[in-house]
Amino acid sequence: MDLSYNDRNIHATRMDHDHFAYSPFVSRPKFVWPNGAKLAVVVSIAVEFQDLIVPEGTWRPPGSPIHLDVRHWGHRDYGARVGVYRLASILQRLGVRATVPISDAVLTRSPRVAEYLSGLGWELLGHGEKSNLYITSAMNEAEEWAVIKGSYDAIMAATGVAPRGWMAPLQSESDRTPVLAARAGFDYTLDWSNDDQPYEMLPPEGRLLALPASVETSDAFVLDLRNQSTLQFAQVLRDHFDALLAESAATGLAMTVNLQAHRSGQPFRSKYIAGFLAHAKAQEGVWFATGSEVADAWRAATGKE
Repeated sequence: MDLSYNDRNIHATRMDHDHFAYSPFVSRPKFVWPNGAKLAVVVSIAVEFQDLIVPEGTWRPPGSPIHLDVRHWGHRDYGARVGVYRLASILQRLGVRATVPISDAVLTRSPRVAEYLSGLGWELLGHGEKSNLYITSAMNEAEEWAVIKGSYDAIMAATGVAPRGWMAPLQSESDRTPVLAARAGFDYTLDWSNDDQPYEMLPPEGRLLALPASVETSDAFVLDLRNQSTLQFAQVLRDHFDALLAESAATGLAMTVNLQAHRSGQPFRSKYIAGFLAHAKAQEGVWFATGSEVADAWRAATGKE
């Protein structure tokens, strides 16, 4: 990518919605992260709970089982019981704090998780009640508000700290979601995957910053939908990271490493995750930060505090 090109004839315009304006990469001002860092890296580890039996009337993705879903339920539950602690051990050795989208049900059913992660200085994000209860346009506004505000309140109740970040289950949204997330008190989101830099969304009240969250480098996408090996996933992360770091010599970019505790926290995968993170941590000019730290730094650098 040629980061030096600047076309004065390209102007920011609105898209086919009012959530944010179009912003061509080549027309943006240059900036660097704190202490001159070139690339900001957020490690996001989702800790989730799903229903053993999906309630009648709840939307299901095509092919989802309608019976007692022990296999998928147990896989997901592994994250809160074991996987997140294994990943935490890896990150502690590297001196990295994570950003954690967490299901409301984990907070109430497994309160030790929030206590442990808060003790590490990790940041908890609103993530809906359960991982298989998606936000859809079939919801009315009151139903969706209950989901989003419910996550905000659940984290407040569990930790005493107001959450700042939002990530919907499966990054699902309706056309109201950014508006309701900002209204609830969230000021950044990991739902959108259309940039390599943060950008401000345009809610009518509050504020909401979209942090880069590439779908194509998430463990769920690479391991599940692409059916690639963990070794291939680690290479995807490394290639993505190395390319962004090289391009960031001109202007600060950001990368979110999207992991799920029940997938990347498996024993046979953890060494590959550790290897990638050790590689990234060893490079100069890389800033590992929480989502809120990246949001604050971007707003300070762009004068939008």
